Amino acid sequence: MSSPPNPMLDLLTQLGADKPEWQPLLDAMRAQQHTYAEELVDEPADQEPTRDELLLQNEQLVALLKRARHEIKRLDATVNALEQEVEATGQLHAELAAALGACPACWGTDRACPGCRGRGRPGAYPADQPLYAHYVRPAARRQQELARPGTTPAPAAVN
Repeated sequence: MSSPPNPMLDLLTQLGADKPEWQPLLDAMRAQQHTYAEELVDEPADQEPTRDELLLQNEQLVALLKRARHEIKRLDATVNALEQEVEATGQLHAELAAALGACPACWGTDRACPGCRGRGRPGAYPADQPLYAHYVRPAARRQQELARPGTTPAPAAVN
């Protein structure tokens, strides 16, 4: 038997079309609706639900909606945090490419790159000197220290 129409679930499905992170929640709601529909099969078709049954169903739907709202808020917060992390990583990626004089799109690894056609590996372009001083010089200095005989590798102090 197919589940009875559920306008709330239909609305959430439409809203969730652009939010794949909602899919597990929508799947759980569909499963719950399917279970409810199976329970209805046991009831005679001509018997209307009692007021108490309707109130109980309403309470269950309200509780489900509250859980859904909470889950949506949690998922939205997770998505926002991930978007910020991706943005910060993209910024670091661009800064490192500039510090090394590399193509920020492909670092010279993609012949189809519209920016460099695969020729933008580190050193292909003039390095951004302030970024070079910030990222590259300390790393190069540390590598020279580690290359000296008798030097034991230990984490460098964070400035």
